[in-house]
Amino acid sequence: MKSKISVLIFALLFGTFFMTSSFANTNASEVTKEQVTTSNVIEMSKYRSPASEEKGGKIWNAIKKAAKASGKAAVKVGKTVGKGAYKAGKATAKVVGKGATVVYKKAVKPVGKAAYKAGKATAKVVGKGATVVYKKAVKPVGKAIGKGATVVYKKAVKPVGKAAYKAGKATAKFTYKNVVKPTAKVAYKVTKATVKTTAKVVGKTTKFAYKNVVKPVVKTAYKVTKATAKGTYKAGKFVYKNGVKPVAKATGKAAKFVYKNGVKPVAKATGKAAKFVYKNGVKPVAKATGKTAKFVYKNGVKPVAKATGKTAKFVYKNGVKPVAKATVKVAKVTGKVAVKGAKVVGKATKKVAVTTAKVAKKTVKVAAKGTLVVIGAPVLVVQGAVKGVKKVITAKNRRKLFKGARKGDLSKVKKALGKKNIHVAVTNKKGETALMVAITNLKFDVVKYLLNNMTTDQVDVQNEDGFSALDLARETNNEDMIDLIMSHGQEILSPSFAELDAA
Repeated sequence: MKSKISVLIFALLFGTFFMTSSFANTNASEVTKEQVTTSNVIEMSKYRSPASEEKGGKIWNAIKKAAKASGKAAVKVGKTVGKGAYKAGKATAKVVGKGATVVYKKAVKPVGKAAYKAGKATAKVVGKGATVVYKKAVKPVGKAIGKGATVVYKKAVKPVGKAAYKAGKATAKFTYKNVVKPTAKVAYKVTKATVKTTAKVVGKTTKFAYKNVVKPVVKTAYKVTKATAKGTYKAGKFVYKNGVKPVAKATGKAAKFVYKNGVKPVAKATGKAAKFVYKNGVKPVAKATGKTAKFVYKNGVKPVAKATGKTAKFVYKNGVKPVAKATVKVAKVTGKVAVKGAKVVGKATKKVAVTTAKVAKKTVKVAAKGTLVVIGAPVLVVQGAVKGVKKVITAKNRRKLFKGARKGDLSKVKKALGKKNIHVAVTNKKGETALMVAITNLKFDVVKYLLNNMTTDQVDVQNEDGFSALDLARETNNEDMIDLIMSHGQEILSPSFAELDAA
């Protein structure tokens, strides 16, 4: 059956190729009924166009008639092949069914009975042997092992555990005093010096990289991405209209035709053959196999399993259980010793952890001098990279400074900063300086005073959103405020919204 179907499919494919190539060089007026088959329906459909409607209509009618004729012929061939396959399957199934029945009666059933008898005899012999082994060997050995374990625990495990506990306690104390503590002190000093130096270098490097690398690269990348996206969109649109859509339509028509006239008839015939094979071959064999399995289970597996279960229970009660009890006792004593040792080690570890935590806190304080970090409620560590800032400001003065900047109270701002104005660039939780707060609230007196006491680097500081003092002045749309900031000579570190839109 498979060989006949393969020959039919090959013939159809060869006909498609041959007729398609022949129509490539044929005019619409020269097409005849003999040239019209199911394989070139789509190829010939192009002759039906508005320019030659009369000729195209005749050709299209001829194509439809030829397609129907080819479909009927394919159905007949499919029916013939299906009937032959059905008959062959039926005969094969009968032979297989009869053979399976004979094998079951002549071979499977006799072998099963013989296996059952042999298993029964073997089980008796094994059972007697197991009883003898238990009485003469397993039971005496189990008792001896139990007594030996008790003696070993009392004479060896317990004394050794105590000695190990004392030695561990002494070693832990000595190690903490003479190794861990001195090493931690040295590590703290080295870390403090290294972090301080690294923070200064990183701060300067970051500023330089932003101005000279990051900013120019971002602008260029934006322009290139925008141009590329436009070109890609146009190309995709053109390809869809002129390529993907026409091909998809033609493919859909061809697929429908092949399904109706080829796949569907073959599938029906195959389904009938499969049903017949199942009823007359698979089902009888499965029943015979099931009966054989049941027989083997009842007469072989079940008796052996019962004998094995009895043996296992006996071994558990008289061998495994006593040994397990002795082992549990040993484990309990070992656990107690381990707990005591763990407590000693835990105390020493706790001391080491406390020392390490102190070192870590001091290290964080040192590292914080290079960044804007608030440590604790009463103290604010300010940005160490900004010139002129070397000490901390109290929480009280910090509140006064930002309140005065917000309300335009110049006297309060001066009191909060003191005579030397060393905290003029201190920031709040949003990363804003007092100058930024005064600009946002249009407090010109405070802005002028702060600008006269700040360096260019201090004015250039940006908040958490990346805005500088000049950016915030632009947001107010107040020309006087913008001119005031620009007259101080602040560098434009970040582009305005108008510049971003233009880019």
